[in-house]
Amino acid sequence: METATSLAIAQLSQYLRALTGRLDPRAGWYGEFLRRDPAGMRACLDGTAMPPWDVVESLLGDAGADDREARYAALLRAAAVTAWDARPGGAQELRTLLAAAVAERAASEAALRDLTARLAAAPGPPEAESLGRELAWTRDDAARAAARCEDLTHRLKKTPLPPPVPASPPTPAPVGPVPGRATSGRQRRVGSESGADDAWPEVEVPPPPVGDGVAAPVGRAEGRWLRGGPTRRLSWDPRV
Repeated sequence: METATSLAIAQLSQYLRALTGRLDPRAGWYGEFLRRDPAGMRACLDGTAMPPWDVVESLLGDAGADDREARYAALLRAAAVTAWDARPGGAQELRTLLAAAVAERAASEAALRDLTARLAAAPGPPEAESLGRELAWTRDDAARAAARCEDLTHRLKKTPLPPPVPASPPTPAPVGPVPGRATSGRQRRVGSESGADDAWPEVEVPPPPVGDGVAAPVGRAEGRWLRGGPTRRLSWDPRV
């Protein structure tokens, strides 16, 4: 039976499949996302990863969605991430994603400074055009990383802390004869009417289940989005 958690995630992934069905996979941001991270894009469409909001926003722009549809998509994603983050391991996954976003933001900011300096010293128009295009991509990377840092920080603050793991009770000290006192033959160890071993049993904590019948998180799928680097193809200009 489908639960509220699985339903919220399924509704978002179903909407994203319908949205991308309206798009050209070889053009626009959708085409760029597929080139950069096809596995991550597929995971979001399948409901096994949460898409960053900036990715959803770009897909909406590709589709020419109006404000009403954008608000609907935002509500779907908000419900889905709330359900996703509340599952076992959700807080740790958010910390991992946040660390990746912070590192990406720092790398993009460093690249921006370098490209800006190189553009100022460009020897001619062809070099300036190439550096200008690369600078535009890097600005986009930096903006997306900053937006993800803000979004992930907000999600982490809203995520409930996991329940504390119950500690095993302390094992009582063995009780033996008191020095200088006669020992009765009827004396038995504390906590045992039969004289059996009185050591406290260890408490076993079962592993938390992956609840609600939804596939386990794929991990750092979000952290692979739009990483650029040598695999990036500057086949179009993000400034247009």
